[in-house]
Amino acid sequence: MKNKIVFLITILSIILGVKKVYAEEYRFYEAEYIDQIYMNKYQYSNNTIYYQQARKFRNSYTGEIVYCIEPLTFFNENSIYTTTTTPRNLAQSQIDRIKKIAYFGYQYRNHTDDSWYAIAQLMIWREANPYGGDYYFTETLNGQRTNKYDYKIDEINQLIYEYDHEIPIENKTISLVEGESKEIKIGNTLNHYQTNNTEITLENGSIFINGLNQGEYPITLTRKKENLFGKNFIMYRAPDSQTLMLTGDLDPKEVNLKLKILNTKIIINKVDEDTQESTPQGDAQIDGAIFELYNQDNEPIDQLEIINGKAEINNIPFGKYYLKEIKAGEGYTLDD
Repeated sequence: MKNKIVFLITILSIILGVKKVYAEEYRFYEAEYIDQIYMNKYQYSNNTIYYQQARKFRNSYTGEIVYCIEPLTFFNENSIYTTTTTPRNLAQSQIDRIKKIAYFGYQYRNHTDDSWYAIAQLMIWREANPYGGDYYFTETLNGQRTNKYDYKIDEINQLIYEYDHEIPIENKTISLVEGESKEIKIGNTLNHYQTNNTEITLENGSIFINGLNQGEYPITLTRKKENLFGKNFIMYRAPDSQTLMLTGDLDPKEVNLKLKILNTKIIINKVDEDTQESTPQGDAQIDGAIFELYNQDNEPIDQLEIINGKAEINNIPFGKYYLKEIKAGEGYTLDD
């Protein structure tokens, strides 16, 4: 009888296809101390100071370094974590900046000594909970506040600023004349970008625009992904412990601008001074007069001849120009 029941249950399970799916679970621990670096957290709500020697946090299985992003929530080493896309009490702007602090902090290029981890951690606390407490370095354990790492904090802030503001023409409209070629100098930061737009080329820190026809051209520059860490950011949350974050590579950044290509022209209407008409008096001739066109540096640009009472030049670049008559029509005196 037992054998039959077991057999029937097994068959029933196969038929129903019952399967439980569990979320992947993670554990973390407080790892090695960072020599001679001390940090205080002063909680405003209860006037309490929490002091500690700087210390790394690591994934219990992989050893990967993570950051704490809830400075006034205690860490529980026995907690079981799952990944999350919605960290507690953080706006998207805070999440974005915390990711940049971590990216440009520890292990970014020459930021290899452990002090950069502690500095990035402190900056993350300040960003994650700026109104809940004061977070600062001390000379000794629970000692006097020190500013000796401020220059490194400033360096990370400067890297973030340059990342956010490195292309000064972002969201701008650049107006050019049809057929005009132009070089827009940006600087070395442009070397981090690429584009699929065939209307422009990127070279040696400059954008080159060559002879486009009239119209509007949306342009997108995409920052190349550096793959410094070779992985994406991951947030980990547990119900009874503070939220943690694994550093990753920043998503490709896009810079958008617009090219507006216009037609321009200068038109001269030549008239008789007395009659203010384009019809000459007597045997005189308005046609045949020639004007020299100068730029604002008094350099000659072109010559325009009056034909049928007028002269015209098209698609001249934007700027300030001067006209001077250098030959009068037959029967007229030169207008100097």
